[in-house]
Amino acid sequence: MVRGEIDFEASLPYGRIMDSLRTAIATTDRPDDVQVRLTGEVPLAHEEVEAATNGIGLAGTLALILLAAVLIFGVRSGRVVLATFLMLAMGFAWAMLAVGQFTTLSIIFLVMFFGLGVDFAIHYALRVQEALARPK
Repeated sequence: MVRGEIDFEASLPYGRIMDSLRTAIATTDRPDDVQVRLTGEVPLAHEEVEAATNGIGLAGTLALILLAAVLIFGVRSGRVVLATFLMLAMGFAWAMLAVGQFTTLSIIFLVMFFGLGVDFAIHYALRVQEALARPK
């Protein structure tokens, strides 16, 4: 029997348990025609978090590229696009300082922050552009 502790401070809380299980499987003598599969709550939860953290880099990069394209096409102002991305970078830096490390829940809130932040930036920038375009 393999026992392990969940490390909630780590990005993969079940990582040590899964490593212990994989080590136990690798060191166990068994016939070649016997396959060992990991099932249950712990392996499933570990795979979900692992898949989310592995895919977030590509998804985040693609989302930022698409966001830039939408802002450039929609707002048509390089200064507004730059200001929006600077605001998002400052918010991201603040979140990193406040939270320390990202968990699945904090990543969800970060995505919501980006969405609401861009929405607010677009509305604010277009309102300023409208006010500046009005004849005095």
